[in-house]
Amino acid sequence: WLSPEEMADLSAQLPTLIWGIYFEGWNPAEPTWERKKRDFVISVRNSFGYEAEIDIDKAIAAVFKLLDRHIS
Repeated sequence: WLSPEEMADLSAQLPTLIWGIYFEGWNPAEPTWERKKRDFVISVRNSFGYEAEIDIDKAIAAVFKLLDRHIS
């Protein structure tokens, strides 16, 4: 996971709207918890609702591929 410094570097490369969404509700003083890939995948799946035709793993891979291409 990203450190606060890495998050700041990443956010500097995001469009303003995405930047706002990225930091919405984030408080760096709050303790962090251990995150697991499974929890992330479930969260993404829940965001899509009942779209059964979407391959969540492929969707996640596509987003990360896009980020890798456009963010240094």
